[in-house]
Amino acid sequence: MIKQQRKSTRRVFWVFAVSLLVSIGFFSFCLPIVLQLLTVKAQEPNGYWNNRYSHITDWGNGTYTMTTYMGPQVFNDSGVWAELKFVDNYAVKGFYLLQNAHVAVEIYDYYAKYYDPDYKTVSGHDERFEVQRWKVNKWDDLGAQSGTPTFTITHNTTFIAVRKSFTSWAGVLNISYILRPGAFLKHEITFKSVIAESTTFRVVMKLAGITSAKVMHSGGTETVTAEKSIGKQPWFMIGENSTNLALTEYLWSLGVVNEAGVWNHEYP
Repeated sequence: MIKQQRKSTRRVFWVFAVSLLVSIGFFSFCLPIVLQLLTVKAQEPNGYWNNRYSHITDWGNGTYTMTTYMGPQVFNDSGVWAELKFVDNYAVKGFYLLQNAHVAVEIYDYYAKYYDPDYKTVSGHDERFEVQRWKVNKWDDLGAQSGTPTFTITHNTTFIAVRKSFTSWAGVLNISYILRPGAFLKHEITFKSVIAESTTFRVVMKLAGITSAKVMHSGGTETVTAEKSIGKQPWFMIGENSTNLALTEYLWSLGVVNEAGVWNHEYP
């Protein structure tokens, strides 16, 4: 009897041992599968803007990631952070509205009007372009921005492009405004002449009604209280200081940079 009890005890022990090993193996095998399913589910994040500079991603598993940008990326659109906005007000009010984190601009037939990014205050009442030709040792206005323009509009979630085209006796003038999320407003201006003789042209930007008198540019800082040309500058900023700006323009592409890194305009 004692012998049989020992054998019986031994059998129970081995059966228990085998069962335990199988159970451990089962749980060891299943655990990665469960974790993998959770990982797949966590790859569907929910992102939102916390302020003008920071974007937060909620990964759905108690983990959050915050990305902070050097410059503003969104504007306040009636209490909601937005990256880009286009509004067609042309039929009713005569303009198209483009808006991002840097600017809000109303584009009319013959000029553009600038606002702060939240579309609250005016920064510049009138921006327009003039095509001039060099003749008899002076620049003359060709009147290229005349007649009723035709508009070409392209907009989606990644960019907005508004082009207005003028056809005159001198040629065809195209003025394009291109806006992307988090980027400065870009101008593209082309003029195709139909004048028979060889002619040198230039395009002049004219700004009126700017809501600040202090101008900073590569030549220094000055206060402008009357009509004045600041000359050929690669950039200029208008505002009381670098953190309270009404208007900023970067014009590097309109000139050339020599071997010494100095920007200069290629025309007289």
